[in-house]
Amino acid sequence: MNSIWRFYQDESRKWRWQQVSVSRVVLSESSRGYAAYEACIADAQGQGYVYVAPRDKPARPRR
Repeated sequence: MNSIWRFYQDESRKWRWQQVSVSRVVLSESSRGYAAYEACIADAQGQGYVYVAPRDKPARPRR
């Protein structure tokens, strides 16, 4: 299933995550906020989040 992982700070400046479908339905989300971004990422990884590095775009030929 294709999904998007969203990481954000809530109104109390705690880090949270959401797994959202392509049609923008929230599939799962963190049950609490985290003071450290790394702790938020670790919790998301426990729920299936996998970091995928962006690929470089090929250079356009010059005219």
